[in-house]
Amino acid sequence: MINVNDNLNTDTYYKKSHLVFINFCAKYIGGEIRLNEELQEYRWLKPVEALKLDLIPSMKILLQEYIEKK
Repeated sequence: MINVNDNLNTDTYYKKSHLVFINFCAKYIGGEIRLNEELQEYRWLKPVEALKLDLIPSMKILLQEYIEKK
């Protein structure tokens, strides 16, 4: 596990609510990536490269913690 995030009534999402995220690290071992109705595209990035994207604050914290623990 990398971290646990607790977001209470944040303006980051479209609707104010209490959200709890439990973030895990996993290893991709193969197979076809299948997108569903929630996703339009995907790409593989190194964590440092991902930090350059326009991310919500909690995702930046998650990536920073992952980089520090590696």
